[in-house]
Amino acid sequence: MGDGQPIGHYDDVWAGWCTKVICDHLGLGVTTGYPTSGTTDVLPKECTSVQKCYIEMSKQVRDKLSKTDPYFTKLADVMVTWIKAWDDLNPPNASLPNGQAKAK
Repeated sequence: MGDGQPIGHYDDVWAGWCTKVICDHLGLGVTTGYPTSGTTDVLPKECTSVQKCYIEMSKQVRDKLSKTDPYFTKLADVMVTWIKAWDDLNPPNASLPNGQAKAK
């Protein structure tokens, strides 16, 4: 997923699939094409946030897909890195002030 990788031009499909599975699991309304069946049972009930779901998906990528191509080991690592970076930049209890509205 990306230049020089064995699986190219599917990064947007991958991101959409991950988003759909997580939203289905968390009961959030998202419509992307025709309904899929069985996407909610991919993740355990302990996954109660987007971050937990994405980390679990990274584990499944590593466990189930890394055997087919070492690229998936890298992908699983990067999935975890993205969540850690997101959490570092968006702490749950942070209070960020709203920007000032421009006067018209």
